[in-house]
Amino acid sequence: MDTPPFFYLLMNPNSDFAIFARTDARQKHGLDEAIARVNRCCDAGADVAFIEAPESLDELEEIPRRVRHPLLANMLTGGVTPILSVQGLEQLGYKIAVFPVESLMVCARAVRDLCAEWMEKGRVDDLVSQAMTFGELKQLLGVDDYLNLRSGLQDP
Repeated sequence: MDTPPFFYLLMNPNSDFAIFARTDARQKHGLDEAIARVNRCCDAGADVAFIEAPESLDELEEIPRRVRHPLLANMLTGGVTPILSVQGLEQLGYKIAVFPVESLMVCARAVRDLCAEWMEKGRVDDLVSQAMTFGELKQLLGVDDYLNLRSGLQDP
């Protein structure tokens, strides 16, 4: 049998990698089993525990009391887990919070609205007040830094 890839990470820790112990056991096997699973995985070397889809505030509060390792909370808008602020999660004991698709949801609506405007009016410049300027976009993406890298690679 081949050695699982994660074994090498456990045997050769590197600060560039973190192993997340994720379980979806909550829905099928209950919260007690989900907590037991992430504790076992973290005891074996995983860095962060992640129990998918706690279903109530009580469960979100109970998990940090019973999990002995750093915790991730998944704040999926429209999911079964109640949404808490980052500060609220931190107060409960969570170390990492993710909002996994919200940026995509916002971008998708913006693209949909842009396409509707284009189809309806044949132009999109009326939406400029909702957008970044081209200069702001270039700054955000670090375009000038990238272009400066290229100039440093040219022969003298």
